[in-house]
Amino acid sequence: MKFSEEPLIKDKKATLLKVAEELFAIYGFNGASTRMIAEQSGINLAMINYYFGSKEALYAAIFENRLLFIIQEIERIAQLELPPAEKLETYLRGYIHRIQTNQGFYRMESRQLTMLEQPSIIGLVNTSRSKAFSLIHTIIGNGVSLGVFREIDTAVFGLNVLYLLPTLFTRPDSLFNQLGFSESHDSAVDSLENRVITFLMSSLII
Repeated sequence: MKFSEEPLIKDKKATLLKVAEELFAIYGFNGASTRMIAEQSGINLAMINYYFGSKEALYAAIFENRLLFIIQEIERIAQLELPPAEKLETYLRGYIHRIQTNQGFYRMESRQLTMLEQPSIIGLVNTSRSKAFSLIHTIIGNGVSLGVFREIDTAVFGLNVLYLLPTLFTRPDSLFNQLGFSESHDSAVDSLENRVITFLMSSLII
């Protein structure tokens, strides 16, 4: 009996994406070679070119997959019929959860924004961030019009959310120590999440 190879192909592509993301996060685009990715994934080097065409295309595929999901999630939250405070907290907790479960990607994104390793990716990153800024601006604007939020600088608030949170929740130990935690274990992360959200919301709620 002949079985379809499609599930196997999907598994190999998913494995390459996962391993490449981990290595790019550690070594950067230039530091992580296709040979290294092949060795760590246990998949023949030729398969990278077969599935993606080049290291650049593999790198772009990681961003495309992650950012498509992020954009869809932002659009889903935008459609929720919730009071402004609850809607904003839903977004913040979802964003923090994505950072915690995809730390390698957020390190890649930070490196991309600061070092411009692959300029073609900037458009993808900017699209997702523009949608996030728009969502935050809309939620805060609605809260102000309803009299539940005070007027603030929404651009600065958005910058704090989109740039500060990835730094906090990729959990460098020295930063955790500065915040009064002995180490970055799960209970400390949960505590930090509540602490950060309480701080952010306190700047808004009247």
